[in-house]
Amino acid sequence: MDKIPINSLGDYGIDSVEKLSFVTLGEAYKLYEINPDCVLKLNNDTTLADILSPTFEWFFPVLIDQATVAMLRVEQDTNGKAQVVSFGYAPLAKQIEHAKPDLHSCIQPALIVSYQAREFFLGYPSEQPTYLYDLQNNPQAKSKPDTQLQSILKRLQPIIRQNLQAGY
Repeated sequence: MDKIPINSLGDYGIDSVEKLSFVTLGEAYKLYEINPDCVLKLNNDTTLADILSPTFEWFFPVLIDQATVAMLRVEQDTNGKAQVVSFGYAPLAKQIEHAKPDLHSCIQPALIVSYQAREFFLGYPSEQPTYLYDLQNNPQAKSKPDTQLQSILKRLQPIIRQNLQAGY
C-alpha cells in the first residue's frame, strides 16, 4: 500500500491517506473462468459446473470500515506458492459491495469471469448450480439483477461468439 502514489489513491478506491491505516483484507473469492465453448453449446440442462474451469487465482477484498474498496489478486505459482499479481479493481470492488445485500448464502461466493464477454459474476457452483449474479448490474436499477444462469448465458452467447471471432 505504501507504494501507491498519494495522488493515485482514488484510483484504488481509497479516498484519503488517513484511511490507509484502516485497510484490512476480507475473505478471498476463488476465481473460476467461464469456458466460452461451453456457453456456445448451451442447452437447457447446463449448470455452473458444466461451464466453469477453476483457476489458481483468488481475489481478496481490500476493506476500509468493512466496505470493499479494491481487490488484491493472488495467484498460486507452479511450486504452490501464492504471489500477489495485481492490486486495484476498484470498479469490481464497488460492484461486489453493491451485490452484498442480494447474496443470501452463509458461504463466500465464487468470483466468476468471462474473459471473452469481459464480465464478472458471483455464484455458488456446488450449492446453487443455476444461480449466477451479474455484477454488471446497474447500481441505480430499481429491479433486482437477473440471476438465472440460462438467461445470462443466452445474453452472453453473441458477445462471446463475436469476441472469439475477433481473436479475443
